[in-house]
Amino acid sequence: MKKRITFLILLAFTTLSQAQTKITVLSENKTPIIGAKITGYSIADSSQIIKVITDIEGNALILSIKGKIVFKITAFGYENFSDTLKTGKPISINMVKAAFLEEVCVTAQYQPTSIENAVQK
Repeated sequence: MKKRITFLILLAFTTLSQAQTKITVLSENKTPIIGAKITGYSIADSSQIIKVITDIEGNALILSIKGKIVFKITAFGYENFSDTLKTGKPISINMVKAAFLEEVCVTAQYQPTSIENAVQK
């Protein structure tokens, strides 16, 4: 019984002692970006180790991982952001709006062929 209690206390202590990094994703005019996807990759082997989405206030919490991580942040309507960041401190990222085209002109060329070349006659 003492081992179980000791284990539960130790588990609670390690869970509470893990530091978290708060990442805030904002637009150019400092409004929060909801639903931005934050993906973290290990520098050593490029494996994905973090994947979170920002909340209604543009915040995401991740468990701190020792060392540096390559973060990639994507949000609809904004340019992708990628950088090597050190976890442990709060981070604020200002996203840049992507350039959208006002108009698109689609052109095509048509070369008429005879009915003899048709697949179905």
